Amino acid sequence: MTELQVLRDLRYGEHPLHTWDLYIPSGISESPDSKAKGVIVFVHGGAWRSGDKSEHETLARNLLSASKLPIAVPNYRLSPRTPPPDSEASIKHPVHVQDTSLALDAIISSQNLRQISDTSRVFLIGHSCGAHMLASLLLDPPAGEGAPSDLRPSVAVNDAIKGVVLAEGIHDLDLLLETFPSYQDFVQGAFPGSNFSPFSVTRYSVREGAPLRWLVAQSQGDTLIDEAQAASMYAHLQSEYGRMGWDTALVQKDFDSTTEDHDKVLLTTRFAEVACRILEEN
Repeated sequence: MTELQVLRDLRYGEHPLHTWDLYIPSGISESPDSKAKGVIVFVHGGAWRSGDKSEHETLARNLLSASKLPIAVPNYRLSPRTPPPDSEASIKHPVHVQDTSLALDAIISSQNLRQISDTSRVFLIGHSCGAHMLASLLLDPPAGEGAPSDLRPSVAVNDAIKGVVLAEGIHDLDLLLETFPSYQDFVQGAFPGSNFSPFSVTRYSVREGAPLRWLVAQSQGDTLIDEAQAASMYAHLQSEYGRMGWDTALVQKDFDSTTEDHDKVLLTTRFAEVACRILEEN
């Protein structure tokens, strides 16, 4: 496995969870000829209420080995399992997305990273709810239905993002709750109100500008999120690219290459290899 250096608990804000880890491959330096050709950012899942960057060191090492790029893994504020009496104090959408956006700004401006990598080339991987968070940041919701319309990355981050992997993702909340009624608890804990349709990213539109590369990935062995979620998101992105007159080949899927369950798939070298397909032709 590729040798590396790990910088832990770099800060991007004031909250204790406003931290990120950076995995740097050995053999790269500040010389323009040896700088890495981008950075991969992994946004963890956990139903918006659990998970931590420290749980994904194996994945980060596998991604680094497969890509030879630095890997950044941010934390973000989590929704409490038991909401506080003061609803205003609860952490709900879009806070998780806002934190992720702040983290991306800190990552591409980090001197630790800029010295050894081209931070104008960013590739994003979101797992489970992390996939939903990235789609919420990069796509536009229907106007007037209650979803925040101002969730956008900064201009610098937007220009830097070249590709996105949505892995084992939550995309259509209505479909999710129809298939898994017991998930009502964590969905209600993460989103305001009782109507979750406005937050289904399968209804969101792509934005004007240079089209991104997307890879929608799903393991055959995932028992927590079914293939219908991935299939609906893939079909939606394909439709959106067609509507815009863009090359639909920029939207790819992989529903066949991995067989492990929802979280265990992240520990496999095969998952890292699949995810790194987003680097092709970039």
